[in-house]
Amino acid sequence: MKGILLRVGADQTAAGGRWNAPVDPQSWRYAYVPITAGEDQRRHIAPCPTYAVFEEQVASLRVSLPPHLNGTKVHLDPDFDSLTYGEPYLATNGRRASRGRLIESLREGDFIAFFAGFRPTTQSYQHTLAYCLFAIFFVQRVRQVKELTLQERAVCAHGRRRHAENDFVVQANPALSGRFHRAIPIGEFRQNAYRVRRDLLAEWGDLTVRDGYIQRSAQPPRFKSPRRFLLWLANQPQSAPLLQNN
Repeated sequence: MKGILLRVGADQTAAGGRWNAPVDPQSWRYAYVPITAGEDQRRHIAPCPTYAVFEEQVASLRVSLPPHLNGTKVHLDPDFDSLTYGEPYLATNGRRASRGRLIESLREGDFIAFFAGFRPTTQSYQHTLAYCLFAIFFVQRVRQVKELTLQERAVCAHGRRRHAENDFVVQANPALSGRFHRAIPIGEFRQNAYRVRRDLLAEWGDLTVRDGYIQRSAQPPRFKSPRRFLLWLANQPQSAPLLQNN
């Protein structure tokens, strides 16, 4: 079994929308908001959603989407309605994308644990961002976009893109996959970067990155002991029930 810890969601980069989605550090209610990834500059085979999809969820935490995202097309990936997640075949430099190679290597039963850097809704939180787990996908199958039907392409972010036929798409097992009912905080700021808390690294059996570094990485960390992580996750009440919507 292979397990990947993967950062997704809006962030402060240009491709990320220059914004972080909110989380309430008292209840750990959160809003899932994806990145832009330049979808406004791309052509699509089916209508591409906009950030309007997430307005209600963000407003429920007494936060508003920033004006520059109003009407902007969103790279809805992962998509918890269709339980899909994609990665490009090629990077912007024209070489094989490292994340694409990683996704291509996944097999049925492997999993992706998704986390994001959320903006706390209160100033009392100890860090500027709250790094939290919020979803998991157990892999059902991995295919390239060119292997999907038009109907399947229309409901996933990489499938909607024209000229993305070689990109990879994960279809998650619906019996085991979805968003968590509440976010699970995992991060802290130490040694000048956001990292997984040391107590969690010990419980999980560590990651394939130095000292739990999760601030930014071209090659996402893997769990050294995937089954230990899953055992830990099964004991986290925030992870249930799984939500299969955006």
